[in-house]
Amino acid sequence: MPKSVNLCNKTVDRENAYEVWQSPDGKWTWYVLKKYQTPEREEHNPYAKWYCNVVSPMTKDRGETGDCYVYEIKEQAKKLDYNPLSIEWEKQFPIANVNRADLPDLGFTDEQIAIFFTDEVMEKIAEKMQLSYHVRDFFWKDFKEALRAVPDLPPLAKDDKATDGHE
Repeated sequence: MPKSVNLCNKTVDRENAYEVWQSPDGKWTWYVLKKYQTPEREEHNPYAKWYCNVVSPMTKDRGETGDCYVYEIKEQAKKLDYNPLSIEWEKQFPIANVNRADLPDLGFTDEQIAIFFTDEVMEKIAEKMQLSYHVRDFFWKDFKEALRAVPDLPPLAKDDKATDGHE
């Protein structure tokens, strides 16, 4: 039988934690930064430890870091399927594009488009449209409809189909 390898034996930062465990009330979170043993050895060792960063009501936001007994974590917490620190909250996903080919539909001639609609002008128009679309109520209505159309997503926590507005 081949020897198993510990794939979690190098210390990482919280954003790249090997695993994240959390208490049912969400007040305690363990970021597993290093495992000292393979899962097979850990299973038979009641004193197995992980090197963790722990955030609790008794610590600041960055938590405290040190060794934790594996059995204590597993007996009071649930393993998360994701690392809350690795979500890119500000990542942009383009919604729509505007281009010069849209302009003839508004009555502009090829000559007008060539003279007046420089890249700089088109970027200003796109920026204005993006800001305008995002703050208008129909953005939120369209966004909710798009979310409902994607299979296997959880239901919207605030899903008032009667309103178009953003809560």
